[in-house]
Amino acid sequence: MKVTALFTGNTAEPRSLELHSESTVADVITLLGIPGDEAGLTVINGKAVSHQTLLSDGDTVKIFPVIIGG
Repeated sequence: MKVTALFTGNTAEPRSLELHSESTVADVITLLGIPGDEAGLTVINGKAVSHQTLLSDGDTVKIFPVIIGG
C-alpha cells in the first residue's frame, strides 16, 4: 500500500511510502527515522490516532513533535 507521511518537526516535504498491509503508524515513524520520544501527536486523514493504528492505502499521516515548554 502507499501512504503519504510528513513529520512536522523538520522542513522536509511529505514523503510517499510503500508499506506492507497491516503497517502501523509506528512503522512510519521508524521508516522516517524519528526517535520514538520525539513523535508526539499523530494524525491520519485529519483524525488523531495512536502509534499502533493500522494504516490503509492512500492515508495521509502527519506526525507532530513533542512540545515541551512552560
